[in-house]
Amino acid sequence: MAPPAEADLLRPEGSFSHGSVPPGCVLRFFREGDEHRLLELLTDTFPRWPAVAVSVPAIDHLRWKLHSRPDAVRYHVVAELGERIIGCRLFLPQKIKIGDRFFEVRQGVDTVIHKEYQGRGLMVALTYPVPDRLWNDFDMDFSVRSGAKALNDMRRYDERDNRYAWLDVLHLDAAAMAEPADRLSAADWSIATVPRFDERIRPFVKEASAPFWFIVDRTPENLNWRYADALAGAFTIRQAESNGRVIGYSVLRLSGDRGYIADLLALPARHDVVESMLFDAHRHFVANGARSVEWWATQSHPYRDIFEQAGYRPKRRRELYCQPFHVEDEVVMPFEDPNTPMHIVSGDTDLV
Repeated sequence: MAPPAEADLLRPEGSFSHGSVPPGCVLRFFREGDEHRLLELLTDTFPRWPAVAVSVPAIDHLRWKLHSRPDAVRYHVVAELGERIIGCRLFLPQKIKIGDRFFEVRQGVDTVIHKEYQGRGLMVALTYPVPDRLWNDFDMDFSVRSGAKALNDMRRYDERDNRYAWLDVLHLDAAAMAEPADRLSAADWSIATVPRFDERIRPFVKEASAPFWFIVDRTPENLNWRYADALAGAFTIRQAESNGRVIGYSVLRLSGDRGYIADLLALPARHDVVESMLFDAHRHFVANGARSVEWWATQSHPYRDIFEQAGYRPKRRRELYCQPFHVEDEVVMPFEDPNTPMHIVSGDTDLV
């Protein structure tokens, strides 16, 4: 069933058919100028915000996240009570390749209610019903499940056409982080740090994405927003090239003594490149004092065997959630098949 008209997002008493809100509370879309009050909500409610280490003021990191692409600010929703923002739903609008088609998806990030107003139905009111632009402009909702019980309970209650899959967090400890020299010495390509992705990444991504049924579209614009902007945090981009052609890349992040391979992608069947870039990442992490490394992979990821042969082992799992809006059911059915090749990595979220 389609949601009510967008005008219903705003009501005089701020009440919704699926829940209640405090008297005088208004639900509305984000406006420029909300940033400082929004930051106050996030820092008051979360144990730590931002959850990732950044070298810039938190307000600048928030502005970076709010503007993930030019139209992103159209979709963030806030709950306002008097002069305070007491709740919010922030989104990363993304384009995802499913099979040989592309779809517009929204990924929820930082959905939160101030602790003073939790347990009063505001989370339900903030989440249902969906206003027009959040319904009409996207083909589906997609997220890597957080541990927020209220959100998870609502998603389970609203099963309908929802799809679920598992994502393993693979872990490598310090004892296994040796750097076999022969893995790096016989290559006919070079691996070097680059400050940004250039236009050569477009044809590379088109070819490298082909084996994956599900992958977030990687344009130079969104890759540079995610990994090459200091407001996002400190990432290292390592790019593999052969005769001027991009044949692979990795994105590395260090937080304390833990390393994260936020993304790694290579041309199809170039497992030699994947292996070389993996041990190149180990060399980087060892040189910078890391004692462990993390990489995300679904069960049938084509690189998984390479990581497991290098010593990576599943440490925990995250649940993937997909709710189609304007997509035929047969299009998303493979989402729950563990044999479906999907490339979903920590860099596709805001979690590293």
